[in-house]
Amino acid sequence: MEILSSVFRAPVAGLGIAYSPPFQVSLASSLAQMLYYTVRMLESIEGRQGSVSSWLHKVRTRLDLSQHDLARILGVHWVTVSRWENGHNEPKMSQLSRLALFFLKEALDPWRLMGLGASFQSGVVSHAVAYELPGVGPAVGRYVAAGLRRGFRVFFVFPGDGDRDGLLRWLGLPAGVVGRRGVDFLPTREVFFRHGMFDITHMSWHLRGIAEEASRAGYLRILWVCDMRPLLSWGVGRRELVSLEYVTDAVFRCQDRSRGLSVHVAPGEELLLDACILCRHPWILAPGGLIRNPYYNDPLLCRARGYLGGELNAGFSPPGRGLAEGVGFEPTEH
Repeated sequence: MEILSSVFRAPVAGLGIAYSPPFQVSLASSLAQMLYYTVRMLESIEGRQGSVSSWLHKVRTRLDLSQHDLARILGVHWVTVSRWENGHNEPKMSQLSRLALFFLKEALDPWRLMGLGASFQSGVVSHAVAYELPGVGPAVGRYVAAGLRRGFRVFFVFPGDGDRDGLLRWLGLPAGVVGRRGVDFLPTREVFFRHGMFDITHMSWHLRGIAEEASRAGYLRILWVCDMRPLLSWGVGRRELVSLEYVTDAVFRCQDRSRGLSVHVAPGEELLLDACILCRHPWILAPGGLIRNPYYNDPLLCRARGYLGGELNAGFSPPGRGLAEGVGFEPTEH
């Protein structure tokens, strides 16, 4: 429940980062939005996705595996898999954990992931995630340029002491794009931290003020691009990052003025955290353009996290390689 507590500590004003007059919503509407997404969050955390047999069958189908394939992965006879799926008996927790780990590794393989989603070649969508992979930098640059052409005011949240010229080279953008009519850089610490502490409330009010100023300058739409990569190394907790993802997902879904793009490290090192991040973005920006996220708000991912202990005390596991060491392998059953 600590994740939910983190969300509630961020006030309703957190829904205001995208609004400025006349775009403000009522207090009641904001409360309703926050309550709706908090309930969704609770449901995903508790893993209410049906029976074990249903989850197992859906995961097998999602991975395009036969019962024989799944039997080999879990070290059992295919008849055992059939009995599980028919609800005659259930797998051991170690077997569920083993399948959950296999599923997360497959689902979070970035190149496989980008091959699953339906492509969408143009436009600036509500909110997307871009992973640090070869070819993604120029794709982010093209996305920013597309936003500028469509009249968006673009703000790029980036470490204040970072290599801005290096970032522009990674994006494939000329230095002249920075400025009043182009891209403005916002220091990460100013946006996310107050008195040295990560603070979602502060972020909400700070970005709301920037949005109102942009509105007064004549900009009706804003594109927020945020480099999220340094936050973990700066000591931000995984629970806080997940809370942030739920809040921003709610914000971008309930209005049309602001759009968002988050840049994250490629998934694979912290599978449980990576699953939450993926689950909260309806779009993925791949090297070839935008694709729909096939795992957006996916209950199968949430349940897999639970089988790997990801919901114990609302905690997160060590890196993915540590998960592999913790999953036991059972003798073959017949």
